[in-house]
Amino acid sequence: MVWTARHFDKLPFLRNFILSTSSRKVKIAVSQTSEPQAGPVQLHVHQQGISVSPLRPAGKARFDDIYADVVTDGAFIDRKKSIEILRIEGNRVVVRESKETA
Repeated sequence: MVWTARHFDKLPFLRNFILSTSSRKVKIAVSQTSEPQAGPVQLHVHQQGISVSPLRPAGKARFDDIYADVVTDGAFIDRKKSIEILRIEGNRVVVRESKETA
């Protein structure tokens, strides 16, 4: 039993039961969904925009020339509806459907 425990990784048919660490360095590609911004994104509370995708409750919206990932306050909003920003919490933008037409 002790011999098996010490030489478990050397036996070919038992080697598959051991997790080994990989010493290879793997490069991965990073994809961005929108163009990188030249500076800080200028979004503010009560800013008007348009939903680009259905917000159920999360999705994409456009404010002027800025595309952002947004979350609704709970309601579902169809695409191409006028929305406004309720609050910004770090990188989370909370929106609701606006009474104004787009």
